[in-house]
Amino acid sequence: MNKLIYLLFLSIFLFDYLSKIGLLSRSATWFPELLSIVTIIIIAARITVGYGKGFPLACSAFFVLLFSNIVIGAMINNVSAGTLIAGIRMYLKFIPFFILPFIYHFSEDKLDKQLKLLLFLFIIQAPISIYQRLVLSTGSLSLTGDLVKGTFDGSGQLTMVLTCGIAILMAFFLEKKIRIKPFIVIFILFFIPMTLNETKSTIIFFPIAFILPIYFSSSEIKFKQLIPLITMVITAGVVFVFIYDYFISARWGYGIIDFLSMDGRAESYLYKGEESEQVGRVDSWVLAFKTLYEDILNLFFGLGIGNVSESFMPSLSGEYAYKYSTYNVKVTSLTIILWELGLLGAILYYCLVFISFKCSRGLSKNNNLLGTFSNGWSTVSFLMIGFILYGNVVLDNVIGYLFWYFSGYIISENLKYNKSFL
Repeated sequence: MNKLIYLLFLSIFLFDYLSKIGLLSRSATWFPELLSIVTIIIIAARITVGYGKGFPLACSAFFVLLFSNIVIGAMINNVSAGTLIAGIRMYLKFIPFFILPFIYHFSEDKLDKQLKLLLFLFIIQAPISIYQRLVLSTGSLSLTGDLVKGTFDGSGQLTMVLTCGIAILMAFFLEKKIRIKPFIVIFILFFIPMTLNETKSTIIFFPIAFILPIYFSSSEIKFKQLIPLITMVITAGVVFVFIYDYFISARWGYGIIDFLSMDGRAESYLYKGEESEQVGRVDSWVLAFKTLYEDILNLFFGLGIGNVSESFMPSLSGEYAYKYSTYNVKVTSLTIILWELGLLGAILYYCLVFISFKCSRGLSKNNNLLGTFSNGWSTVSFLMIGFILYGNVVLDNVIGYLFWYFSGYIISENLKYNKSFL
């Protein structure tokens, strides 16, 4: 079964990138979804012959409410069959991998091999990002880090994924599962792309990924042990500011510290206001809420799954896809969830994050690989709160598949170790 997970990891990290550089056909990017279908068949077959650990009440309630939300939203908005299928494909393709750990036990040895493959896939982002920044970013493109996205679709996605990697790496170091020298080397390789892609969210997410594992650690940490970590985070901050300013000052005329300290500059980046034609992240939430507020049913259940999304096939595009195309509906996960699943949908997704966080905290006291990984996953779950507000992680293949699979794994293991919860 581990080969299925290997194929999933390789496909979500590499196939889209290899397609864009001409080494794979575009149809290869559908491979993760094909694996989801294969996983459904495996789950059905194993349940038929009596495999499975049972399912936590909280997860059962989550899925009942989520599916009810989707059905009600589709009914009250008369979502077409084609749009409904497209929407289900976007939102629900991750669920089979969430359920898989409940009907197949992945041992710690298998988890170890999965994490080693992910480590390799994380590390290769560094040389690819350097190539994108120093070789591909020429001319006017040299003024922006938008091309620095590793094997992913965007620079923000790259930053979020590597931030999660740093959080888990920190947990392994704090629990003495990795020595200081390889820890520093891996940390540098994870951090390099984050300094080159000029993603401002690094300022927020990186400190969280560094600090929370210390707070969550089950080991007793002395101040002497924190000295190299404090030194590293200060050095990383200085390097980030220096490299960021080196590239961005040619375009802005000032650096990141000035950006943060200038009156109203950071605020206007997030919220453009009604007078601006541009739609920032906060603007997108406000527009969604104001529009949906006109109808109480739409406010709670949205305009229907897939009904505000464009599709590569016009016949599958939602009824409101073009009407609200200028509203930047997919800039963040919260935005698209509000539009298509309403307030109830947003609450449900945050409930899933909370369940994942709570179960990871319950497992983190175990003095084994699972406990160490769970400690790191506690921080990843916490980061997801911000990711949903910042980027479109709900529909993203890399973050989506990883979060749903490992959340399912953590929750299923928690069911085994801590039956009192969920």
